[in-house]
Amino acid sequence: MMEIIFPMQILFVINFFIWIIYIILKYLKHKEIRFKDEIFKGLFIIYITFLIGITMFPRCIRINNPDLFSIPLYQRANLDIIPFVEYFNNKIPLAGIIKNVLGNIILLMPLNVFAFMHNRKFMNIKSSFLLSLLTSISIELMQLILNLSLLSSNFRAVSIEDVILNTIGGLISYFIYSFIYSRLKRDKEI
Repeated sequence: MMEIIFPMQILFVINFFIWIIYIILKYLKHKEIRFKDEIFKGLFIIYITFLIGITMFPRCIRINNPDLFSIPLYQRANLDIIPFVEYFNNKIPLAGIIKNVLGNIILLMPLNVFAFMHNRKFMNIKSSFLLSLLTSISIELMQLILNLSLLSSNFRAVSIEDVILNTIGGLISYFIYSFIYSRLKRDKEI
């Protein structure tokens, strides 16, 4: 059996080189680079890399692993469809609960801010809700697919509570950004 572990740092290195090649090609084609736009895109790439890294990695790939066939499919799926049960069953210490809740709330907040800054049409509660909800569901589906694949041997929890908390975080980011945006807009008018 062969085992390969892919740490999150590999994503950062790959994306950094892709971003540099993109800037070089853009410069060769247009001869003009808007520094503010490129910084915005660079920060977005870093955030997306972090998001993928934190939700999908580290990923342990085992090739020709006969043990995976002995694990029932429902155990490999690692579904957690009743939210917050472990918190009340005292299976997780308080520090772990706080870390999980805050981490999941904060996780998608930057995504909404990037969407708001990129296009003002996204700056409404419905778009914020849908972006957070669909992104969170996509992350959980990818974790499920990776759990069920015969290559992966570390199973991430596929949890409805993550979807709930990520969506709440997206809505919180909408209210925070709207408040700050309206204050800045009002201050410019004075």
